[in-house]
Amino acid sequence: MGALRKPEPAPEASLLDVVAELKRIGLLLEGLPRAIAAASHGGRSLSKDDRAKLAILLPAISKAIGSHYFTARDLWHEAEKDAELSGALRKALGDTGALAGKKLGKLLARADGFNQDGFSVISGKKVREGMLWSIQRL
Repeated sequence: MGALRKPEPAPEASLLDVVAELKRIGLLLEGLPRAIAAASHGGRSLSKDDRAKLAILLPAISKAIGSHYFTARDLWHEAEKDAELSGALRKALGDTGALAGKKLGKLLARADGFNQDGFSVISGKKVREGMLWSIQRL
């Protein structure tokens, strides 16, 4: 057995090294909510484009429908009476033709369970007219 030696003092990190490490940790923490959301959604995440569309749609839908369940078709009928909702649908989906309902349904399906800007998309049951959706304010 060798003689015990006094441990060498750890070299002092420069202030710049400490700041660089704190920035690195900060960047890791910024991505943590997205990583947690992706893990809790089976690795799925929303694209930047989907998040941008939802940022337009969810507040308008919530204002027009509240937290009540609706189908995509119901939403288009409501948009005929609500200019703000109609504008949000046009801006986010680009059109109001026959494909717009399918686009909306697919977008809501991708967003199901995700939290976006204080709102959450919740799927209900499938009915004859399509899937029932609700927008919950968090």
